[in-house]
Amino acid sequence: MPAGVMVVSLPENEFFDKISSHPLMQFADLANTPPQTEALLRGHNLHLNKVNTVHNTYPLIDGHGMVVSVKENRYDSTDIDFRGRHRPSNLGSNFVEQHATAMATTLAGAGKIW
Repeated sequence: MPAGVMVVSLPENEFFDKISSHPLMQFADLANTPPQTEALLRGHNLHLNKVNTVHNTYPLIDGHGMVVSVKENRYDSTDIDFRGRHRPSNLGSNFVEQHATAMATTLAGAGKIW
C-alpha cells in the first residue's frame, strides 16, 4: 500500500460513526460500490475544465510525489502516457475501459498522446 493509504474492513455504520469524522481523514469510499461508466470522452479539450489555465499558472506543479485514485474500471496502464506514473493495486477492476483510460490520462497522464 502507498504511504498514507489504509484499507479498513468493518461494518458500514461503524465506519461512519467512528472513522469518517477523524480529523486526519481526507477521503473515504466504500469498497463494495462498483465503478459506473460515464459517457466516452470525445476529443481531449483541456480548456473545458480550465486544466490549461492550471498548467499555465502553475507550470512547476507536475504531480511529483502525489498519489491519486480513479474510481473507474481499470485504465490501460500500458499506455505510454502512464510510463513511470502507474502504481498497481489489487483493489481495482479487472476490466480495462476506454473511458477509464481517458479519465486517468486527464488526471495523471504525462501529455504524450493528445
